[in-house]
Amino acid sequence: MSSLFKNLLIALGITVLLGIIYFAFIKGDDTANEYDIDFDDTYAASDATNDANLEIEKVLKNTQEIESYRIDQHDDILTDPRFTSLIDRSVGLPDVGTGRDNPFAPVI
Repeated sequence: MSSLFKNLLIALGITVLLGIIYFAFIKGDDTANEYDIDFDDTYAASDATNDANLEIEKVLKNTQEIESYRIDQHDDILTDPRFTSLIDRSVGLPDVGTGRDNPFAPVI
């Protein structure tokens, strides 16, 4: 038996062993939680669902608003009150000059 075949066989065995360990001990049984319904918490779950739906609606509304802007008609964006109300908060960087011509040359 060649060493390449032996190494492939060992790697395959380790992979199968790790897969068995993962599915048996780490992953657990997720199907039990899928059908387990606690009727006392149904109201709280529906509130959470409503909150999630409201958030999704906000995101979709904002996305539609963004999609309504046309880049080829730049006047629309530049005259928007939200754009004109922006404040320039840029910071000027001082001119420190350039360094050595070759930074890797030895220092004399």
